[in-house]
Amino acid sequence: MDIFLQKAEMRQKYLRIRNDVPADELAANSARIKNFLCDTDFYNECGEIFIYYGVNGEVLTDAIINAALKIKKTVALPVVLKKTKKTMEFYKISSADNLVKHKFGMYEPVPDGKNLAECGARTLIIAPGLVFSKDGRRVGYGGGYYDKYLAGHNYLTCAALCLDVQLDKSVPADESDMKMDFIITESGVHNCGRV
Repeated sequence: MDIFLQKAEMRQKYLRIRNDVPADELAANSARIKNFLCDTDFYNECGEIFIYYGVNGEVLTDAIINAALKIKKTVALPVVLKKTKKTMEFYKISSADNLVKHKFGMYEPVPDGKNLAECGARTLIIAPGLVFSKDGRRVGYGGGYYDKYLAGHNYLTCAALCLDVQLDKSVPADESDMKMDFIITESGVHNCGRV
């Protein structure tokens, strides 16, 4: 089967699986995932965390964002740039209260020309997705934004947050699909072997 069809089928399957998780279970597992993340060396050693705001059944990230801001880490969220196709940049925030809702339901910072975040050797990026394998493969939402960004910044430590039900033994991938370094679920931290 064609890899695009395989990914499309996996997206549909895991979107249903993820959406079936009750809200209270998602909240409890998100709290566990936050604790596992905040106990890692790669989190504690990072100066900047590039992270998304979890919505629509994704692992909730607001507590992670607030915890990172509290200890004075630079926190930046993605913005899809309208002028250039499939381009994404990260913009710094000082509070999750200043985010605006995107037409696809995501929450984004408002780019003002002064808050563009620059990544460096101590930047940790948290990537979203629908399904992951323990070797670091990921199927996202199909836009390719994170794969493109990570391909241009392949020195960054990259982690994914997901529920155990979003793990699969095998995830289809090609050369443009970037691997995660770590996957964190409510069961713990999985080192995917890239670092």
